[in-house]
Amino acid sequence: MTKRVTTVCAAPLIAFLCVAALAQDPPRRIGSIDFYGYAGLNLEQIRSALPLHVGDQFPGPFETLEAVNKAVSSVIGRPPAGVSPVCCDAQGNYMIYIGLPGTSIKHIEFNPAPRGNTHFPPEIVELYKQTMDAGSASVLKGNAREDRLRYGLDREPSRTFLTYGSHLEVASYAYQMPKQMLRTAATVWIPWWT
Repeated sequence: MTKRVTTVCAAPLIAFLCVAALAQDPPRRIGSIDFYGYAGLNLEQIRSALPLHVGDQFPGPFETLEAVNKAVSSVIGRPPAGVSPVCCDAQGNYMIYIGLPGTSIKHIEFNPAPRGNTHFPPEIVELYKQTMDAGSASVLKGNAREDRLRYGLDREPSRTFLTYGSHLEVASYAYQMPKQMLRTAATVWIPWWT
């Protein structure tokens, strides 16, 4: 009796695990590895030290960062300027961008952090968030497309109008804000297109 109960209880668990395993996305591969900022460095030596290659299974963002940092540091004695795994190319593979601290890299001096209290009104911030949420929902539903200017559009005309209208309202407000206010605000929220 105990053996039969164990089998009856284990069977659904095994079936569930099999379905879960089959439902997972196949692992993504590395589609390209591109470098920038490598003037004055031996790029072939750096490339050959990398444990990652085009066509390999993508190990994950943290593993990629760690592997590239270690490989680049072993060749040039310092870490890369940046490592950015980006998903995905047209085939669904990862693109890895590796910035190197070569002679073509220019260091940028930043202004001191502002200390003011300027910010967008809450209704403008909320309108922007609603617009972004609507755009994300449209993409997830497969309703998204782009116009000639690469603005995101929804196949549902009423949502496209809402998106354009919202962008125009937020952009108009941002444009009207005095530049001095934007320069002095410590916690200003600025939409990405301003």
